[in-house]
Amino acid sequence: MSQAAIRWGILGTGAIAQAFAQGLKALPDAQLAAIGSRSLATARQFAAAFEVSKAYGTYEELVGDPDIDIVYVATPHQRHRDDCLLALNANKAVLCEKPFASNAAQVQEIIDLARERNLFCMEAMWMRFMPLILEVRKLIEQKVIGEVRLLTADNGKAIRYDPEHKMFQPAQGGSCLLDRGVYGLALAQGLLGKPEAVNGNVSYSASGVDEQVGMVLRYRNGALAVLASSLTAHTSNEAVITGTNGSIRIHAPFYNPTRVTVWVRSPKRPATATSIRKQGLKTKLMERLKLSFPGQWLVSRIDESQWPRRKGKKTVIFQPHTGNGYHYQAIEAMKCLRSELQASDTMPLADSLQTIQTIENMLSSN
Repeated sequence: MSQAAIRWGILGTGAIAQAFAQGLKALPDAQLAAIGSRSLATARQFAAAFEVSKAYGTYEELVGDPDIDIVYVATPHQRHRDDCLLALNANKAVLCEKPFASNAAQVQEIIDLARERNLFCMEAMWMRFMPLILEVRKLIEQKVIGEVRLLTADNGKAIRYDPEHKMFQPAQGGSCLLDRGVYGLALAQGLLGKPEAVNGNVSYSASGVDEQVGMVLRYRNGALAVLASSLTAHTSNEAVITGTNGSIRIHAPFYNPTRVTVWVRSPKRPATATSIRKQGLKTKLMERLKLSFPGQWLVSRIDESQWPRRKGKKTVIFQPHTGNGYHYQAIEAMKCLRSELQASDTMPLADSLQTIQTIENMLSSN
């Protein structure tokens, strides 16, 4: 017996709203029922492009539609708090595009109202629901690479400075940490938990927006997460998790990956008479080569210390998306709605609050 479709309404008509609407097309049990904008003409244009039956010229009209089960908030950052509260007060479940809100107090306000009304609410941190991110989490829980000691991640794409660009306007929620650094934080938090100490530095643009951030998070077991984000530099956009027995590389972009490389160190073999004899012969050969071919250039080329010693098993996992990636978080939201859950175990509300608190503390201390 097929399940009834979950009916979605989208607040906002920008690029993120369009990407989410496209993502819903990959889900046969999801229906995009309505779109809401501050302009009826814009809403109708969006509705025509995505074959949506209803278009509203106000957000109040959309959340008041009795035929909508859940609202996806895709408005600008600085509106998230107000629009989430608007939907929750209309007894609508909410999936809100990241960041949840502009500060921790606003996030707490959203959480409190959702709990008071027993409504599902979740931040749309799409990275958390990517199949390969879930696979990485499983590998770490299984200790395939041993105990995690170090996580590094960077997220940067250069934007030419323009004080009129929304990313460089504080009033429009412009922020490197809120837009890009949040991914590294969410990855570290999902894999390592809550840090016991956070340090870092921030570079600001002429307009006062954090444009480049470097952070080091320390955890109770001594593990570190080294995170960087930038509006002014192109970075690798990769993440590497290193453990006591191997490493996992999440290839770019790590927040929307289709390829992961897992390397597991070969177990050490006990020394034997044969292996000791071979090592002795190898050392003697190196000494003869150095004597026969003097010269710094040649010696540096054959110096044993330069030879690779990374022995182990490498596995590459490749998994293309079945859609554009935005649908995975929608799947989670619909699963929670059908199970009458108020929050997701994969993206708990407490994690959203902790992330924004870390961001807030970092910016206030720099």
